[in-house]
Amino acid sequence: GIGVCAVSRNYALEASLKHAVFWGLPEIRGIENCMPEVERAPAAALLGQGEAAYLEARAAAKAFVQERFGLARDPNARLFVFLGRWVKQKGVDYIADVAEWMLRTYPTAQLVMIGPVGDCYGSYARAKFERLKGSGSLSGSL
Repeated sequence: GIGVCAVSRNYALEASLKHAVFWGLPEIRGIENCMPEVERAPAAALLGQGEAAYLEARAAAKAFVQERFGLARDPNARLFVFLGRWVKQKGVDYIADVAEWMLRTYPTAQLVMIGPVGDCYGSYARAKFERLKGSGSLSGSL
C-alpha cells in the first residue's frame, strides 16, 4: 500500500505519530465526516442572514430535538448528542459510565444517544441507559 485513510485529520496525525507500523508510509489522510452537499447550501444561506436568524434557527432546532427525544423543553439546556454506532472504538461505554454523574452534576445538561448497537460495549451502554431512564430520576435529561 501507499497510504492509509483515517476517520479525521486529528486521528490521522495521532496514528502517524503513535503507531510505528505507519511510519514508513508517505501519507495518512484524514477524511472528515462532513455535511452532505444537499445540507450545505441551506446552512450557508442561513449564516448569511445574520446572527439573529442563526440564533433563531438554532433555538428552533434545539426545541425540535428536545421534543422529538422526550427531553425537557429548556432553551438554556446544554444539549449533548452522540450520533453513531454504539461500539467500543467510539467510547460509548465511557459515555454510559459518566452519563449519570454528568446529568446530576450539571442540571442543565441533556444527553441524546442515537444509533445502532454494534458490539458488546454498545449492548452494555444500552442496558445502562435503559436502567437510568427507567429509574425516572433523570427524566427530561436523557
